[in-house]
Amino acid sequence: KMERVSVPIPAMRNKKLVLVGTPLVAALIGYSANLFLLQEPVDQVLKQSSSFAGMEVSAHYQYWVVPGVVVYDLRNISMRQTPIDVHTAFLEFAKKVKDKRYSRIELSYKGTTKFSIDGDSFRKIGDEYAKKNYDYVLYTVPRLFRAEDHAQNPVAGTSGLDPLLQFHKQWYGDDALTRTVANGL
Repeated sequence: KMERVSVPIPAMRNKKLVLVGTPLVAALIGYSANLFLLQEPVDQVLKQSSSFAGMEVSAHYQYWVVPGVVVYDLRNISMRQTPIDVHTAFLEFAKKVKDKRYSRIELSYKGTTKFSIDGDSFRKIGDEYAKKNYDYVLYTVPRLFRAEDHAQNPVAGTSGLDPLLQFHKQWYGDDALTRTVANGL
């Protein structure tokens, strides 16, 4: 038969420190992981070419804490950027992190998720871009993404350079600064 036994708990004078310190340390570790594992490679890519000047990208884990899902958020682009500049910056990021395993990558514009791709396809994008397979990264990559509203591929049925332009129009082309993209350059 089970008996209830009282066990005295020692007085903890520093319990406030434990209650406040633990979440603070966890938040600091999470912020550092986002900064060093994702944002730092993006910053290196954006600094390597003058054609990326004025482009702002935030790369972080989903909700800043889900390590299997990466959010590539295009925060701002300047009037100078063309769709190929934005595409190249994304490809350079894929090449930099191609050795890491993720379950999904989401493409966002100003915090709104527009597309997603599975982690294996993202790795292949990085590998093919590193091998300079430009046919793959220009013509096939736009067809790999799925619209966030779970519709079919947004560029299905288009040919030539149309899939790339259509993809970029749907990603960020409805913004006032990107009217040239929306109008087909």
